[in-house]
Amino acid sequence: VELAPITPSTSGATLNLSTTHGYQFNHNFFLGGGIGYYTYLFSQYGETDVPLYIAIQSNVGEKLAQFTYGGRAGILLYSKHEYMNQETYKSEISEGFGGLYFNFNIGLRLGFTPQYAMTIKPQFDLLLGGFPTFNIGIGFGFEF
Repeated sequence: VELAPITPSTSGATLNLSTTHGYQFNHNFFLGGGIGYYTYLFSQYGETDVPLYIAIQSNVGEKLAQFTYGGRAGILLYSKHEYMNQETYKSEISEGFGGLYFNFNIGLRLGFTPQYAMTIKPQFDLLLGGFPTFNIGIGFGFEF
């Protein structure tokens, strides 16, 4: 379970909540899938993105503090954004299903036990729906 609080993006500040479930093959390789929810704060139109993704994560080190890195790739189940129509110069809403989602993260894993850990990971998200969005943030997660 991971929360990425207010982060700058091409659509303003965002809040991201995601959950990933899978199998830890060994200490160095996790494979799973998950779903996320991005809401764009200060938007009067309720701008959102909902990605469904596969995730790969790896840890380096065996001590309490470990280096972790990984990524996600998937599709957007739903996307809604406001944009300026360049032909009419009017604000319009792009809403629908479909699009691509990519994430890369790198950071710190505090492994309290082999099964329980807390993660702090800077991450980069690219959401390519009706309106392309690039987010940069810090994710705080719990592994169990």
